[in-house]
Amino acid sequence: MEQITYLLFIRRLDDLQSLVENKANRTGKPIERRTFPEGKDPKNRPYEDLRCSRFKHFEPKEMYEVMAEHVFPFLRTLGGDAGSLDFESCAKDLLQVVKTKKTELLFLALIIRLLKPGGRAAVIVPDGVLFGSSTAHKTLRKMIVEDQKLDGIIPMPGGVFKPYAGVSTAILLFTKTNSGGTDYVWFYDMQADGEANPGGACEEQLARHLGSMGQA
Repeated sequence: MEQITYLLFIRRLDDLQSLVENKANRTGKPIERRTFPEGKDPKNRPYEDLRCSRFKHFEPKEMYEVMAEHVFPFLRTLGGDAGSLDFESCAKDLLQVVKTKKTELLFLALIIRLLKPGGRAAVIVPDGVLFGSSTAHKTLRKMIVEDQKLDGIIPMPGGVFKPYAGVSTAILLFTKTNSGGTDYVWFYDMQADGEANPGGACEEQLARHLGSMGQA
């Protein structure tokens, strides 16, 4: 989940960088705040290669290397710790939904905000979203159960997203109502569903996902 969120976030950072670059070109003024620094990262890779608009055109093997060895570590430095961002990097409207720096909570808050009343979503989340004890965790769970309509929870087998993430996950099924409606919640325990995951890196699969992001 953390890595999926990072993929979406790196695309957003690239878009923001493009906006400030276009503004600088129009006004003739230097870039005020550069998301991707000039020069190279600690592993001697140009920061420009870390932009989604650039690495999505790489060959699958190189793309995977850039993501695993350069992009993910770079994003973690922005947030201070894995799975977190600083408040300056978070959209203000999302912080109004839930004040947190945790990427998995911000991702869920974004889905809630984007849904129209009556819209339904199936969102994969780490188990921490279901059992976390922080104020932000409790606030978001209360929002889904009391303000929206929680339809179902599907715990998924451990390691289903290896090698990109090894955390236990679940699927939340809910409907946006803005007026509650949670009554009976459907639980389904998913076990041994689908093919075995050998835990190896699937570079071609990553390339397909990034390619679809570029077409969105």
